Amino acid sequence: MLGQWRAGFPWVMLTLPGVNGPLDVEFIVDTGFEGDLALPEILISQLDASILESRLIRLAGAVRQRSYYYEMVLDWDGELRSIEVLALDGNPLIGNDLWKDYSLQAENTDGGDVGFEPL
Repeated sequence: MLGQWRAGFPWVMLTLPGVNGPLDVEFIVDTGFEGDLALPEILISQLDASILESRLIRLAGAVRQRSYYYEMVLDWDGELRSIEVLALDGNPLIGNDLWKDYSLQAENTDGGDVGFEPL
């Protein structure tokens, strides 16, 4: 997974399983997010994902809200993984749980390379 530092954030592209074939989605790597992926509902509706449940979550600033979680299978670095996708408005996010046991390499300058390497 390679990406680029842009507009103050590390961005990477992932190919997700869509209902009509693979779907390329660009994500911000969010080191403060303790989940797998967060996506807006409009994108989740295009994925081959199953609803799990709704949960009460806490956002930045101690804001609490109820959100839906979905489950899907993702090819992560050649390994099929069952992951959770949080329905959340805003930019798509990759959280820490997805890249556990990997190192984030990011050049914090516009156009700098961003990527993950196994530990």
